[in-house]
Amino acid sequence: MSLINIEKYESVSDISMHQTHMHEHYEIQFLVRGDRMFFIGDTSYRLCNCSIAVVPPDTKHLTGGGPFLRYNLNVFPAALSPYHQKILDEFLPHHVREISDANMSLAIPVLEELLSIDDSTPYKDERLQSVFGYIIFKIEEFLKDPGTRETSRKPVPITVYRIIEYINQHLAEPLSLEKIAKHFNFSVPYVRKQFQSYYKYSLGNYILLARIEEVKKLLVSTDLSVTEIAKRCGFSSSNYLCLMFKKKENISPLTYRKLKLT
Repeated sequence: MSLINIEKYESVSDISMHQTHMHEHYEIQFLVRGDRMFFIGDTSYRLCNCSIAVVPPDTKHLTGGGPFLRYNLNVFPAALSPYHQKILDEFLPHHVREISDANMSLAIPVLEELLSIDDSTPYKDERLQSVFGYIIFKIEEFLKDPGTRETSRKPVPITVYRIIEYINQHLAEPLSLEKIAKHFNFSVPYVRKQFQSYYKYSLGNYILLARIEEVKKLLVSTDLSVTEIAKRCGFSSSNYLCLMFKKKENISPLTYRKLKLT
């Protein structure tokens, strides 16, 4: 596995990671288009068009929100020179910056060049390292640009994390605002207010999105039937799963599986 890799994601619907996670590499995210919330450590940040976010290794994070286009650059510490490390350290601890449209337009061709490097590319690792070094150089320039600014941020109450983790662990069960409030011994208005202060949508919609993401994972990673997946993900029936899946993804579950596996 390369110490440097890049992925490009585009979604036309709401999509969220349904559980906090961490990894051993740096994640440098270039959000070209979108309006999303990014939870990093114990702080939430708003990411909008032309934002860059840096997540250090072993740091809990998750993201959620509406349609988007982004590049995720994943870099293991062993690939960093002292210069690379210095620039990433300067980016932290705020984690997120909003850059100008012009600067994002400069970054995209470089990211696309990195994306084009694959196993058939001569001197693949050297090319990856070279292009990555240029991206770090551009980030340094962006940090010096007066048009670059820190995005809004605010602390995330432990209550929100506890609610999210509870949902993750109980996706197969009936879930409701009332049930979650009762589990934590909170009032329904309190849970609603806490959750919606950090997400653009309701807790009920978040549960649905989390279930859809779990369905997508099981469709690709297992050969389970849609009926069995519906049971595992908390849908009352396979028909209801198909209805909600098509509403969110614009295709049926089986068509999604076929496209991902071919």
